[in-house]
Amino acid sequence: ALLAFSFILMVRSAQGQLTLGARGGFGISATSLELNRGIERAIGTSPIAGMIFHYNFDQKFSVGTEVNYSKFSETIIFKDTSTTTRSETSISYIQLPFTGRASIGDKKYRAFLELGVYAGFAINGKWKNGPDVLFTEVGQNKIPSGIALNKDYTMDQKLMKKFDVGGLLGGGVEYKLNNTSLVFLEARIQMGFFNFYNISPEAKRAYQTSKGNYVIPEATWTAVNFSLGYLRTFKLPKMGNDPNNKRAGKQKRS
Repeated sequence: ALLAFSFILMVRSAQGQLTLGARGGFGISATSLELNRGIERAIGTSPIAGMIFHYNFDQKFSVGTEVNYSKFSETIIFKDTSTTTRSETSISYIQLPFTGRASIGDKKYRAFLELGVYAGFAINGKWKNGPDVLFTEVGQNKIPSGIALNKDYTMDQKLMKKFDVGGLLGGGVEYKLNNTSLVFLEARIQMGFFNFYNISPEAKRAYQTSKGNYVIPEATWTAVNFSLGYLRTFKLPKMGNDPNNKRAGKQKRS
């Protein structure tokens, strides 16, 4: 709410135009985790939805922000001679993209490009068949000796980071319904900058001693989103043009 209020104040002070809109669609996601031989990946799919707030410099260029819900997920499949284990990671985010948008063309059908960055805040998540550290007793000490993927986790700061930052690039087509509103179709790719896993030192040692059967989960998110949206532009009144203020000034001077 504070972000939206500050954005409206900026637009009013610039005597510009405010565009409001909404989007909905679906996305596919995967991580940058490198796979060894015998390990496979299944990408995740989920719906996306959000609100759009943009300031228009003119009919072709705008900057602004969005408030989007998005879920990233992936399944890693470990195979050996006797068993198959599926380890699934999924995290839901509220994302705040900050973008610049350029429309190309003057007719009702136009193309557009978007470029920007985003901040993501995890609201919930789970790790199904995550790592359970195995220990070997050496005297009175317990030494990490391997892992078994058989433990279910809920979202925890110790396992998955709750903040994400990345870049995005999008493009699509838009159709002008009239002088103030349009609908659009967009494809967008997002790439995270930071590793979202938090793995304990014991777990890292267990991974390293597991004879290469598993890989330490250190990865960033990559996602592709497809969405349908609606935008409407509002021409805001210029500040200081209230007729009552002008009449009051004239009365004062007389």
